[in-house]
Formats: sequence, C-alpha cells, structure tokens
Amino acid sequence: MHNDSKILEQFLKEWPIDRVNQMTIEEYTNSEKTSFCYWVEAKTVELGSIWGGSSYKFGIYLKHSSKIDRRQGYINDGTYAWVKKYGDAGDLDFSKLNGIP
Repeated sequence: MHNDSKILEQFLKEWPIDRVNQMTIEEYTNSEKTSFCYWVEAKTVELGSIWGGSSYKFGIYLKHSSKIDRRQGYINDGTYAWVKKYGDAGDLDFSKLNGIP
C-alpha cells in the first residue's frame, strides 16, 4: 500500500465522520498529540501540509502557556485561544464552533 494511502486510511480510522461530528473540544485540541488538530497538521503532512503559521488557523486551540495574548481579533482565557468571531470570553460554545446542532 502506498504510504499516502496508509496515512489516509489511519486518519479515517481514527477520525470517522461520526466522531468528527460529535467531537469534544478535548478531542479537537489537546497537548497529548492525539487531537484532530494535531492529526491534520502533523500526522497527515504527506497528504498536504498546513504546517506553520499560527494555531489560530484552527479557530480555537489549547494554549501551551497561560500567558494572555491581547492581539486584536483574538481572545484567550489563559487555557484556550480563539478567533473572536466565534464568541467572547466566557461565552464560547464549542458545539456551535463545531457545527453540532
């Protein structure tokens, strides 16, 4: 089996559409290298790379530092950081961000 096919098969096994549709914020972003974001950025790089740049590309991510970032257009609570259009501090609903009804 070609390596790209094997990676895609592993990704689809780990992240079937039902799991994606119901994933929690902890499954989406975590520090254990098991998250959906980690898979998309690092484990599937041979299928197409989105490596680099800011983690804000994911809409929301688990911060590695509790330092508050005050850049305009972005919000963080010391644990998660996200693009402001997804909600204000204390008002973020991951299920809405994920499109879960």
